[in-house]
Amino acid sequence: MVLDAKLSKGDWIVHANYGLGQVQGEDTKVLEGEKNHYYVVQTEMATYWLPKDRLDADNIRDIAPVKLFRQALQLIEEKPRQMNQDFRKRQSRIVEVIASNSVVELAKLIRDLYWRRKHKTLNENEKRALDIVKERFAREWSVAADLKQEETRSILEKTLASVALKYEEE
Repeated sequence: MVLDAKLSKGDWIVHANYGLGQVQGEDTKVLEGEKNHYYVVQTEMATYWLPKDRLDADNIRDIAPVKLFRQALQLIEEKPRQMNQDFRKRQSRIVEVIASNSVVELAKLIRDLYWRRKHKTLNENEKRALDIVKERFAREWSVAADLKQEETRSILEKTLASVALKYEEE
């Protein structure tokens, strides 16, 4: 997804690898004798430099609108999809979804991993992935909706638990 042509200090963006981040300013660095211009982006865990000429990259996007999070929650409330029995295929799906940088696909992955955790065991990579994608989802939603992150986390957990109960009975 293409970002706005120019970012300003305080703007929020989402990077597929780093998650939600806020633009802190601009910086210039000389690499291999060439002057390069960057946006300095602060995430919860790190700071990264985003090349100003790469704002059209597929791995970065504007923060999602609140409406999209409502749609994502509706998807979470749908019947979970069984994940592949082959751990390599499950891992491949996780990597693809994270790389897609899509709120909708993250929601489906959260739902399906949560369901699998309730009925089978998750390997360590899947456990970590579930924690990461839930945190990313809740964090971005909290900024988009101007809510406390604890509130979005709580709503997400309650929604997942109610879905597990609802489809457990089937």
